[in-house]
Amino acid sequence: MVAILFTVTAASLLAYAYGYRYDLTNRTIFKSGLLAVTTEPKNTLLVFEDKNKSIPTTIRGLASGSYHFTIEKSGYRPWLGQAVIVPGLATEMKDIQLVASTNTQTKIFDEPLVNFWPDTNRAVVELSRWDKNKVQLLDFETGLARPLFADLPIVYTVKNALFSPDDNFVLISAYYQGGLKRFIVDLTQETHQILPSAYTSLPFEDFVWHPYTKGRLFVKRPDKTVEIIDLGEELLIRPYLETTPSFTVNRNNALFLRQAENGLELVEKNLYDESEKILTTAIPQANYYRLLTADGHLLLLTAVDNRFLDFVVYPWHQNGKAAFAELGHAQEVVVQDKQIVWRSGRAIHRYDLVKEIDRLLYENASTTPRLLKVSPTVIYVSEGNKLKMFDIWGLNPYELSQSKIDTNIYVDKNQESLFFLLGNYLTQFSLKESGGMGFLGNIVPWN
Repeated sequence: MVAILFTVTAASLLAYAYGYRYDLTNRTIFKSGLLAVTTEPKNTLLVFEDKNKSIPTTIRGLASGSYHFTIEKSGYRPWLGQAVIVPGLATEMKDIQLVASTNTQTKIFDEPLVNFWPDTNRAVVELSRWDKNKVQLLDFETGLARPLFADLPIVYTVKNALFSPDDNFVLISAYYQGGLKRFIVDLTQETHQILPSAYTSLPFEDFVWHPYTKGRLFVKRPDKTVEIIDLGEELLIRPYLETTPSFTVNRNNALFLRQAENGLELVEKNLYDESEKILTTAIPQANYYRLLTADGHLLLLTAVDNRFLDFVVYPWHQNGKAAFAELGHAQEVVVQDKQIVWRSGRAIHRYDLVKEIDRLLYENASTTPRLLKVSPTVIYVSEGNKLKMFDIWGLNPYELSQSKIDTNIYVDKNQESLFFLLGNYLTQFSLKESGGMGFLGNIVPWN
């Protein structure tokens, strides 16, 4: 009898450890899932099925299905969420962002600006003044700025700025001496060089910094060939790729499209020994192509006309075994770390590159929204005259401001503050109680 009791008890404990539970109402055994929740800020309260739990928390023994819950904290707006529980799996909802119930707006730069182009913790800013100090580099952490072209006559009407991944250089498109120029500024040496005039008319998306080689820039020329520019006391320019509709680079390889006998093929070229490997020939025909990399995946954007982008994902890390996975079409696409966010009409979607799951995030926009920034868990959009934010799990977006945002925005790495132009002044919009700085995504606009 003791042996039987021991065996039954051991089996029950083992089944419990593997997530099996007994439903007293239906008198059935089911395999459960669990929900794990963390938030920013910490020490919040989870209201789940009429029970309160302190966060961070893990709830075990949940039957499969959809669960609605609320997260609360004094001084913050309630957060309404939904979790889908799958038997035998953990549903993780990490770093859910709460927004302060009252927000402050603080002018952080004394002079009015034309616009600003942010990066990791600083930005190129163009002041409204008209002198040789018009274009400056602003440090978000200190609030201090220094001129970038103090030794030149006036550089003005900045069109764009692209920081290198190591933040040592920035490529700036601006007017100088009556014409558009492309400047490369060495932020460590405080020097600058002007690229040859042949590069002036190129779209900014045709310039790609190498993520791991200091001072190396790849450029697609008007004839669709690709050159490498190595920065030093003088610019060292050399040819690299023959005609290609689009290319991108990662740590060790260039990935590019090449015309073959039966259509386009996707090729991987080693940056060091220049060996090549054809990844796929299943490339759709289009009038526009653009390649982007994201977390071991290659994103291909195509367009037949100027109304929308079609895009597909290719996991090249699987050595060509998987074909392109078609996701849809969009007017805007954002590639950020392990996710792709896109807008199609008035709806916003998200694709998880790790779980290979796409989800409709937001579809009830009153007007056509515009993607402003994307972080690992939060999306910021401009909708009419309103600035809104919502995260990848929330049911309803937060309305942050009724100020129309038509310029770039910057979000610190802790999701504690937004920075944007309000009445030509750079303004800090507080979401939390304190701040830190960071970079949150690259936006690919379309129309």
